[in-house]
Amino acid sequence: MVRAAAERYLLPPTCPCFIEHTDRLNRVSELAREFRADGVIYHSLRICPLFDIEAMLMQQHLKEHGIPCLTLSTDYSREGTQQIRNRVEAFLEMLSGSLRVGKNRLPV
Repeated sequence: MVRAAAERYLLPPTCPCFIEHTDRLNRVSELAREFRADGVIYHSLRICPLFDIEAMLMQQHLKEHGIPCLTLSTDYSREGTQQIRNRVEAFLEMLSGSLRVGKNRLPV
């Protein structure tokens, strides 16, 4: 637990203004492959234009690697909760459909 706390506070932040964007893109696709993720949900804060700019790059990068991506942009208010729920559920349904018919996927 001490190591995790130290890494959290001592390692550089992952904010796009503090880290090279190609490093972030590569890390996300690397994690998706490592954990055999069926898709990625990219969440950004509306008041941060850097995350919005990176969202387009992330979608393109993941598409090139054959990884579906859902981009959500919120301001952490409760107003859009139902819309987010609907979008995530639709994304999960799309993923489960691609799992059934995908050539390189295991049957569900």
